[in-house]
Amino acid sequence: TLVVAGTVMCLVVASAVAMWLCRPRQAPRATPLQSPRAWVLLFGVIGLAGTLWYAASVIGVLGRDGFANAEALRFALFTKRIPSAFLFLQLFAVVTPLLSLSLLLGGTRLPWPLLGLALVCGLSTLATTDRTQFFSLLLTSVFMILHRLGRALSGRRAGLVAVTAAVLLVGSFLAIEAWRGASDRGLFLRLPG
Repeated sequence: TLVVAGTVMCLVVASAVAMWLCRPRQAPRATPLQSPRAWVLLFGVIGLAGTLWYAASVIGVLGRDGFANAEALRFALFTKRIPSAFLFLQLFAVVTPLLSLSLLLGGTRLPWPLLGLALVCGLSTLATTDRTQFFSLLLTSVFMILHRLGRALSGRRAGLVAVTAAVLLVGSFLAIEAWRGASDRGLFLRLPG
């Protein structure tokens, strides 16, 4: 676990330094997305529908306390007692915040309700026992920010972005480990002997 956290932190810090040192010589040419608000709304609704489908499946199979026992939940997912058909729709809960961030970084203004929808979609990835959704979302967002802002981002701010991402990643990992009840057996590398 600490190895994973250290690797992720190294990737984030190295990317922050690289993006700060290397900036594009010319501003990238952008082709505006037609109806960006409609796309954010559509993707957000699809993502939340997938998350709600997942939640309904968990409650339908494991009862109202289905989320309380993460090991039983993971086992039900693994054995397909909870079918994984919701995953395609739920993937849009990852895509919506990334689309919104890319639009913001490109200069498109989005109304607060759509930004709230993107935030809710991103946070909904924490409701799963799959850490990769939140990790992918957060790391991709960090890389997008650092790539877009490059040297315009001061070393202090780039460091702040990197540290914030690392804290969020490790925090989400530890929260899921605690939820699974594995905090005392899986957090540290134990060497034989």
